[in-house]
Amino acid sequence: MLPAVGAGSADADLPSDHGRATAGQAAGGAARPGRAGRRFRAGAGAGRDAGRGQDGEPAPHAPPPALARLGDLAGHAAAAGLQVRAVTSGTVRELPFGVDQAAFRIVQEALTNVTRHAGTDTATVRVRYGQHDLTVQVDDDGQGGHGGLPLPGGSGIAGMRERAAALGGELLAGPRPEGGFRVTATLPLDGSE
Repeated sequence: MLPAVGAGSADADLPSDHGRATAGQAAGGAARPGRAGRRFRAGAGAGRDAGRGQDGEPAPHAPPPALARLGDLAGHAAAAGLQVRAVTSGTVRELPFGVDQAAFRIVQEALTNVTRHAGTDTATVRVRYGQHDLTVQVDDDGQGGHGGLPLPGGSGIAGMRERAAALGGELLAGPRPEGGFRVTATLPLDGSE
């Protein structure tokens, strides 16, 4: 979980290496990276049936997606072979529900994409609490299998863009000049739910 910090920044490696599987172990072999991504998403509560019991009814104990659960997300990523470093800046405070949920889901999807496509075992998540907006950014230094561009036919980036746009925000995604991939979402705090 991200430390609660007033002003300034927090920099933490989440979680520790104990119990961490390598990407190959989590994927059942290096030739099948998609499996690790599916495991990560399933463990992190992604998808239509997230937070549902076996009977399809809402699970009473499933907490809503929120940035306060970033530590849980990092733990699930570690189980899929991805070490997540989290950096928080600005004054940490309660967010409007829609912004909090969208930010969590965007980070979740971006980390899923790292496990599936980046060919790296590290990612950095930056969360910046601004006066009027929240910015989440996920960087990796992987090379991926498609020249740093997203694979065609997927809906991950499009879905992240839709989440941001629904709140009046913006999402940028693409290769970084120094290599790897970056997803940055800026979500306004004024007037959102």
